[in-house]
Amino acid sequence: MEKTLLKATLRELLADFYENSFPAMTNRLTEIPEVPNNATVVLGMRWTGKTFLLYQRMNELLASGIPKEQMLHLNFEDDRLMGMTVPFVKRSI
Repeated sequence: MEKTLLKATLRELLADFYENSFPAMTNRLTEIPEVPNNATVVLGMRWTGKTFLLYQRMNELLASGIPKEQMLHLNFEDDRLMGMTVPFVKRSI
């Protein structure tokens, strides 16, 4: 994917995230352990509820007064990112 196109696509994805509200959901009794001053990452198998767990946590953060502008969810399986590649970086040992 061309660098200019990638930047435009990322801008579009970010705009979508900040302009749209989270989908309706049933809250789960699962907690995500947090490390202060670090990003939260949820890993797991496909279709196990990771995205909705993150939406739930982001709703909790919004309710506690943290603005949505301090959050980000980027789905790398979004069709708009098809063709995106990560250049190989050769490292010396």
